[in-house]
Amino acid sequence: QVRSDPAVYALLHERDVDRLRGKSRILYFGSTGQLGGASDSCRLRIYRYPNGPHAAEIERRTQFILDSGAQVTFHWKHMPSRDEAVIEETRLLQLYADEHHELPPFNGHK
Repeated sequence: QVRSDPAVYALLHERDVDRLRGKSRILYFGSTGQLGGASDSCRLRIYRYPNGPHAAEIERRTQFILDSGAQVTFHWKHMPSRDEAVIEETRLLQLYADEHHELPPFNGHK
């Protein structure tokens, strides 16, 4: 079981996906105050059992990719605090936007 610490995380496609500029495997960057653990509010549980429109939309999009036969992986980095996780998510999104001239596909709905 994954620790319930704050974290920044990414969903990655198994293959590169065309972007406005270049290619990337990154589908989504996110951050959370509680990545794992037993609580109903942990991010992994919310994505597994969506209880809101944001989680349900990510789950719907991920299921679409999985139904096509592709694999999606989940990568994370524990952070000292929720605030630092949000700062790191913002930094990663900016780097991605600078490189590809757009946000990752699943972040684009914000």
